[in-house]
Amino acid sequence: MATLTDRQPDRFQAGFLSEYSLRVNFHAFNRFIDLAPVPADAQPVLQVEEQNSDYESGVASIGKEQWRIRTARIKATKPGAFVAVWKRGEGGSTRPFTVDESMSGLLVFVEEKERFGVFQFTAAHLSSLGYVSSDLHPGKRGFRVYPAWCTDLNPQASRTQRAQADAFSELPSSNESRTLTKNGRALQQRP
Repeated sequence: MATLTDRQPDRFQAGFLSEYSLRVNFHAFNRFIDLAPVPADAQPVLQVEEQNSDYESGVASIGKEQWRIRTARIKATKPGAFVAVWKRGEGGSTRPFTVDESMSGLLVFVEEKERFGVFQFTAAHLSSLGYVSSDLHPGKRGFRVYPAWCTDLNPQASRTQRAQADAFSELPSSNESRTLTKNGRALQQRP
């Protein structure tokens, strides 16, 4: 695994970098770090995961927590965005992550036109939604996320959006104020 340190996508820690690692710029993750109210002493470190590369996949260390990260993909034909979250198992087949492999959780970034947000799913929330495999659920290799700005959803998508709502925060565009919102309400920034 390659390591990307610093907040700049072109600065790499010494080590072995694959061709894929050199192409990934983690645009959404870097935008999140620039806009989100993270502690001043946080030094995000990114380990590139070459699997799920279409989704800017990696592992970020923010403070003392490790989070899997993905950038969801928007399709014009369906509301919401899709994200793949799997790992290659023995024999080369794909499988969902287990609850034990969830780390602190999963950050899913969504960009649509001028809007930008992040789903911060904790390991417990991923398990309760059935997105990771556990004794209760087989898990999923991918799923749709529905930011608060998605409207006119069918009943199933509306239920999913409500179940995901506590994890979602919309971030301001770079030229707006730095007030973070969650479910349409302004949040106080962390010191």
